Amino acid sequence: MSPFPNEDYTVGWICNSKKSLLAAAAMQQGSWLLTQTCPTGKQEGFMMGEIGEHKVAATIVQCHNQALTGAPKNVVRELLETFPNIRVLLVVGIASGMPDYESEPVQDIRLADVVVGAPSKHVDGDVRVYYEGFSGFRLKRTLDNVPTALRAALDKLQVSNEPSASRVSPLLKQDLDCHHMVTQHGCDRPDPSTDQLFRSSYQHADESKPCTSCNATQAIPRDRWKRDYDAPAIHYGTIVSSTFRMRNIRDKIKTTLGGICYDREAESFFCNYPMLVIRGIADYGDTHKNEEWEGYAAFTAAYYAKFLIYTTSAQELAKAPRVRDTPHT
Repeated sequence: MSPFPNEDYTVGWICNSKKSLLAAAAMQQGSWLLTQTCPTGKQEGFMMGEIGEHKVAATIVQCHNQALTGAPKNVVRELLETFPNIRVLLVVGIASGMPDYESEPVQDIRLADVVVGAPSKHVDGDVRVYYEGFSGFRLKRTLDNVPTALRAALDKLQVSNEPSASRVSPLLKQDLDCHHMVTQHGCDRPDPSTDQLFRSSYQHADESKPCTSCNATQAIPRDRWKRDYDAPAIHYGTIVSSTFRMRNIRDKIKTTLGGICYDREAESFFCNYPMLVIRGIADYGDTHKNEEWEGYAAFTAAYYAKFLIYTTSAQELAKAPRVRDTPHT
């Protein structure tokens, strides 16, 4: 049970997997589990804690069935009803990366990198929700309403990453790699040699075997873009979301839809609430997808979210309107 009243919580943290919720709990000072009857009468569980000056309430949203797409939105509403003074929503979890080494500028995205659905001074950024029609994918909604209270913090983090414009500090990586919960729950960083990007036209060789059984000559060589630092990178840009399972269409997303990240779950619960989407890259959206990098990617996304919250002014956040009071659909 939290020692603070529900009205003290101002940051909502929405996860898309159990590993993401575990990572969220690891980022917080103190960690209290609350299971209670919400104002709507439904039982919900929340993970609560503190990050710097802010009190954070986290919950999990999972939707792998199109028939259940209304349920995740209800979970978000329950969060806002239970913690009425939440000022910002962070949507933090794992998703698929869309690297591109043929266009300019190159999108050098690796496993465990972090993608933020927000603009930088170099690129536009938002979250675009699509549905699948008879003539292909059609734009349903564009979400570019990053909470005002987070924009100053986003600017500070982006400036701190110059001139690389993307690198997570080595100190963060050292802290992450040594975090006891990362090791305790089997979320250590996998061997970098397992981060292989295969040509989008090449199918996984054997579903019962790992990618070590795949044809290595079909892997895209990335030595030319070898990084001079051993840490995850942060990318700002467009996240594409849809409830449809899209595997092996990496080229379509990055060229036709203009995305650098694909997120299947996010579309299920998006309303017009002001929110920021943060995703750790766990795979490349192809048939070679596996769970090996999911735990570590969940922690890298959570660490970025933690630093963003630390950087956000509590005084400015208190001036922001309550999320539940903003117009939404």
